[in-house]
Amino acid sequence: MVQQRGTAFGGDNRQGSWAVQKDLQSVSPDRSKSIVEHSDDFQWGITGSGAAQLALELLLDVTTENEALVYYQRFKRDVVSKFPSDGRWTMAISEIDAFITIYRFLDSVE
Repeated sequence: MVQQRGTAFGGDNRQGSWAVQKDLQSVSPDRSKSIVEHSDDFQWGITGSGAAQLALELLLDVTTENEALVYYQRFKRDVVSKFPSDGRWTMAISEIDAFITIYRFLDSVE
């Protein structure tokens, strides 16, 4: 089941701690960890376990659990790994949704 959608996610690592928010509310990895546990914390700017946890968390907000599981590793490589590891990022829910739409299209023509 898709959770209630907000408008944007954001992350900040300027103080040396990895903080993620959705519509200015703190986000923990608990929801995504209940599905696949890669890491206790979110990370970005890399392709490691914390980035996988964040990618899954972001996709769970815009699609079903099954579809999030299909695409989150790809989303980690394409998007989450590109966020600045030592700074801030924001991503609108509509932008995350656009990636899912692109992935669906690419899978349909392969």
